Amino acid sequence: MKQITSNSTFQARLQEVTETLGMEHQAFARAGGVSKATFSNYMHGVKFPRMETIANWIEKFGINANWLISGYGSMFMEKDETREASVAISSGDPIVERMRTAVSILEKANAPDEVIHHAVLSVLNASNCPARAKADSR
Repeated sequence: MKQITSNSTFQARLQEVTETLGMEHQAFARAGGVSKATFSNYMHGVKFPRMETIANWIEKFGINANWLISGYGSMFMEKDETREASVAISSGDPIVERMRTAVSILEKANAPDEVIHHAVLSVLNASNCPARAKADSR
């Protein structure tokens, strides 16, 4: 897959994906399982979505989670990737499980959304790092 890096903010990527899908914020929020007010908090950088919300968007729209969270990659997954993501979300994919565990621990510790966001990015970056993958395979 061609790697694209976006310098935009998370909020800008949310706006871009809703515009690309031709969806109003309320409908997109509902598809993620959150209220319009909660989605508005995401759009203004007040909060960061929970993993369940992001997983809902990935599954329903084929959005590339890596792009949405970090700006890397394409906005949407290829058809095979979308199918794999649906299976991964429901079948205990190790990366998804690490993200859920990190989020759960941080939420229990009342960590700020910014810290949770950085933890999710760290998990994604570790899973995409070739040096890490080689070290893990030994």
